[in-house]
Amino acid sequence: KYHRKKLYQQEGIFYKNGNWYNRNNEMITPRTPECHHLQQYIAHKYNINIPQNWRHWNGGVFLFKKEAKNFMEYWHKISLKEFECKETKTRDQATLAVSAWKFGLQNQKTLPQQFNFIAEYADTDIRWCSETGYTFDGYKSTFQPTFLHLYHHWGDTSWSIWQSVLYIGKDKGIL
Repeated sequence: KYHRKKLYQQEGIFYKNGNWYNRNNEMITPRTPECHHLQQYIAHKYNINIPQNWRHWNGGVFLFKKEAKNFMEYWHKISLKEFECKETKTRDQATLAVSAWKFGLQNQKTLPQQFNFIAEYADTDIRWCSETGYTFDGYKSTFQPTFLHLYHHWGDTSWSIWQSVLYIGKDKGIL
């Protein structure tokens, strides 16, 4: 209540019916953006309808049966075709999703975060501290991942995750 009162007095920001508003009565509650273009593209091009809440695989594919050969060959074949399209030429997310659904593998378990910690720069709940380790939930919990998946902000020393890379590299004598 104290902070709500101060926000209103100093900035004109108030809370009503589960949302925050500015002094012009415009809603300013942050919203998580949703993106449906991948599912729409797949439905249009491959006639496969993937639910919006399906968690896309990321960080690699691990298959351990001889039947995996057909999956990998199909994924490779359609990825090469997609690479010829200017809209998808550097991406294989759609083709991996298509392959998973085509082969009925969409419900396979994904790797636990410990083995594939995807460090998303824009997610402020993902951080690192030398004393406590890594977190994906703003330090409600911590853990020590086996593998870090970094795909952007390479070398950004203002990012705690990159600081962890330097810390570990120095500790292991790599840097």
